[in-house]
Amino acid sequence: MCGEGHSFLASVDLHSHEARATLAWAESVTLVSQTGVPDDVFEELGRHFSDQEIVDLTVIVASMNAWNRMEISFRQGPARRAEG
Repeated sequence: MCGEGHSFLASVDLHSHEARATLAWAESVTLVSQTGVPDDVFEELGRHFSDQEIVDLTVIVASMNAWNRMEISFRQGPARRAEG
């Protein structure tokens, strides 16, 4: 999300269907408690990527989300790391 109620996808001009599907998937996985990963997002991703590629993409998104949650929880933003 770019900001309160503003979808990242709405703010980006993407030319490739694969890129749009990838970003929609990443946003849905990131916001899973809100979106539940809609069927249409999953189906669109499947039109462009193999099952293994979807697994790989999901692991990457989940890993980044986990790292971000730890950084936020431990108050370790970029400025804090630079100071330490």
